[in-house]
Amino acid sequence: MQNNNYSSIALKDSDASRLALDIIKQHLGGLPVGQARLILRKCEFMIDATMLVDCGSSEFQRACEGFQNAD
Repeated sequence: MQNNNYSSIALKDSDASRLALDIIKQHLGGLPVGQARLILRKCEFMIDATMLVDCGSSEFQRACEGFQNAD
């Protein structure tokens, strides 16, 4: 039987925290907090600006099917 449950690639919370701390240590150490936040906001904006909503992708289709099958 095929598994239709949708799951996305995800980091464990502890792994995400570890990566965040590494980024702070390697790139933001010594900066004022306001400047570090500005840099992180710009990073978030740049990441968001490079992503497109692709409703035709197989990943999006799997998510839709998984959501509909959950009802």
